Amino acid sequence: KQLSADEISLAVETAIADMNASSIRDMGRVMGVLKSKYIGQMDFGHVGPLVKEKLLV
Repeated sequence: KQLSADEISLAVETAIADMNASSIRDMGRVMGVLKSKYIGQMDFGHVGPLVKEKLLV
């Protein structure tokens, strides 16, 4: 089952917070966690830019 946009946003924010990610250099680690937890549940082509956006804020 694909997650909704809101669920994806929450998952990204949670992964960033759990890892204390604070810069774009942490993007690979955040994506790795998301890919292992949510395989088949989100479009990672769309998730990558979202993670980048949230890390740059």
